[in-house]
Amino acid sequence: MVGDNWNTIMYDHYRVFVETNTTFAYISVAFFIILFIATNLILLNLFLAILLNNFTSTPKDEEIEDE
Repeated sequence: MVGDNWNTIMYDHYRVFVETNTTFAYISVAFFIILFIATNLILLNLFLAILLNNFTSTPKDEEIEDE
């Protein structure tokens, strides 16, 4: 899900399914593309939430939490 060689796995699935059933080949390609886009959006939103949380907290709030 971090984007490291996901397309080679997708091509391997496509090559296997295109020999048996082309419908499954297109479904597997669509699945991998949708999965890649959805997980990247989730990871981006998670990163932005952490980043914005750090910007909104003040040093005074951090001192209270440490006690």
